[in-house]
Amino acid sequence: HSSDALTVFEGNLYAGTSDAADEEDWAHVFRYAGGQQWKDCGRVGAGKTRGVYAMIVHDGALYAGTAGPHSGSKANTGDFGRVYRYRGGKSWEDVGQPGEHYRINSLASYRGRLYACAINTYGTHGGVYVLEEGNKWTQCGDFGRPHTSSVNDGKLYAAFPNGQVFAYEGSVWENLLNPYKTLDACNQLHSQGVFNGELYVGTWPLGKVALRRGGEWIDT
Repeated sequence: HSSDALTVFEGNLYAGTSDAADEEDWAHVFRYAGGQQWKDCGRVGAGKTRGVYAMIVHDGALYAGTAGPHSGSKANTGDFGRVYRYRGGKSWEDVGQPGEHYRINSLASYRGRLYACAINTYGTHGGVYVLEEGNKWTQCGDFGRPHTSSVNDGKLYAAFPNGQVFAYEGSVWENLLNPYKTLDACNQLHSQGVFNGELYVGTWPLGKVALRRGGEWIDT
């Protein structure tokens, strides 16, 4: 197993697993029980999905998104990723499929609505989706493969493998460009975090961290 998702919900730590050796262990969520003990919270969905890459607390409930393998020749195989709401014990309620993508890479809660960043592992196919009534998902962003998302200062942020960060206030996406200006320095963004009210992003391949301040990127 590996874990790509850690989230705190109602005072407990939850971890999503991916790429387990046996199919029966695919896409489970576990709750930390102290020491080295973890309680199995069940399989998220029944589809051919190998992992849980995204979790978030939204509107008082825990949500998880499913995904295919992390990489390799089988990355874009199996079933498309879907989003589920935790109902306690080992029960997960299906709340729909954001587009036709093999990985739900991140989830965000913004202005009372749930958003999903969905991608396919190779190529440029992906997008940002918002959950509507009746468990329907509407695409609200279409500019590459969104890997990470966060919320800060009234905006929803999404970061992409081409090294660019986008900001959204409910209608259009503003391109905040590449924090390090060149693809040699930054062509993927795999993490976002908010500290002291400011947005930080983690980059690849040089492992640099950039801070957004005063409308500019600052190398930290």
